[in-house]
Amino acid sequence: MAPRSQALRASALAAEQNAGAFGFHYSLDTKGHLVIVPAADGYLFVKSGDGKILFPRKQIAAAITTDIALPDAVNSVTITFTREESAAETKPTPRPESSGAVEGSDNLAIEVKIKSN
Repeated sequence: MAPRSQALRASALAAEQNAGAFGFHYSLDTKGHLVIVPAADGYLFVKSGDGKILFPRKQIAAAITTDIALPDAVNSVTITFTREESAAETKPTPRPESSGAVEGSDNLAIEVKIKSN
């Protein structure tokens, strides 16, 4: 349990450091979990590589941790974070890191591999 709480503290700290910027911090460092901490209010949507919705588009508040349980079969996730609920789809940018910060203007989308096939 200690590694998970460390990951959550690191995520919250990263979000605090980026306060005012539009974006989010993500972490897959805890096995079976995707942790998201937004730096601003926005709309989060997460789906697996095969298109299964893991977190339906929903408004989330800045600096509030969202912990999404990931099924074992999930090999990658696409994380979309937007200012507007009905934002245009954005092509996801591949990210090799299991955790990191994502910043931009309005529509952010990344794809993160969880494990190799």
